Amino acid sequence: MYPKEYILKLAEEIQVLREDPKFEYNTFDNVDDLLKSLKDENKE
Repeated sequence: MYPKEYILKLAEEIQVLREDPKFEYNTFDNVDDLLKSLKDENKE
């Protein structure tokens, strides 16, 4: 369990990131796709 204040602070930080036009995030259907993406990023 996390304190409510901590969760609210994280939510605020996520909202700020989402509003930043330079911020990009991906969603993945499964862990394998996530790991593949991370591996591909490290090759660049």
